[in-house]
Amino acid sequence: MGLTLKQLGASERTLWVFDTFEGLPSPTADDPDFEIAKLYTGAYLGSIEDVSASFERLGIYSQAKFVKGLFQDTLPNTKIENIAFLHIDGDWYNSVKTCLENLYNKVAEGGVIQIDDYGFWKGARKAVDEFFDSRSITPELKRLDYSGRQLIKSRSGTAWG
Repeated sequence: MGLTLKQLGASERTLWVFDTFEGLPSPTADDPDFEIAKLYTGAYLGSIEDVSASFERLGIYSQAKFVKGLFQDTLPNTKIENIAFLHIDGDWYNSVKTCLENLYNKVAEGGVIQIDDYGFWKGARKAVDEFFDSRSITPELKRLDYSGRQLIKSRSGTAWG
């Protein structure tokens, strides 16, 4: 995403990066595949120093704002006004649900929402389905690969693929 912004010359755009930077947090009982998911606690660790250094090497560090912590602790307190592209890679039910609850309304009309893990982790799928059901929205989720899904937010707040 950062490299695309750089290529487009969109230096006024901010690339928000929310992560624990400590590996995956523990799943909860809300995750239907909890027994398997808990085995991944702490996996996929990318320290904030390593990730920042990668952004620096790619020449996109100046556009990035790194926010360390759990989504449920950081998202409600962050002042984000308007989102053009939202990529959610939260793996577990609580993480994905928190992202949608805090950020969906901030996605602009025509904005892209990309959800990693929808086709892999049952908790991620459950969170997405529950969120849209609670708003009586039936999104057309475009399949990106075995796991990722994408949708475009319309003017009315509904979504299509």
